[in-house]
Amino acid sequence: MAGRLLAQEKAPPPPQAKPIQGRFAVSGQTDLFKDEA
Repeated sequence: MAGRLLAQEKAPPPPQAKPIQGRFAVSGQTDLFKDEA
């Protein structure tokens, strides 16, 4: 059961974080990454 709960709890976060990251990258995260690099 713990494995199933972890998988369900891990599934929701990725989807929301992916869209945000994708938008950030389009917004100009590459510039921030280059600056940090």
